[in-house]
Amino acid sequence: MNNVFEISNITKSFKNKQILKGVDLVVNKGDIIGLLGLNGEGKSTLIKIILGILSQDYGEVKRNFDIKSDVGVMLQEISMPEKM
Repeated sequence: MNNVFEISNITKSFKNKQILKGVDLVVNKGDIIGLLGLNGEGKSTLIKIILGILSQDYGEVKRNFDIKSDVGVMLQEISMPEKM
């Protein structure tokens, strides 16, 4: 299996607002992907579902990776506490 992860028909809502609807994505070993969109369109939510931090309402996630050694996430803005 070359897939790092595969998501099928992912749906997620918060307080009656649907954030993700029917999202499908396959990422193979060596792929580099980017998620683009406006604020509140579900990019961070999708990443959290892929990583297993948040559960989807509907759909399937197949993971074939070690979160600690195989995954890197780069956010647009760094938000670190001032005292760090």
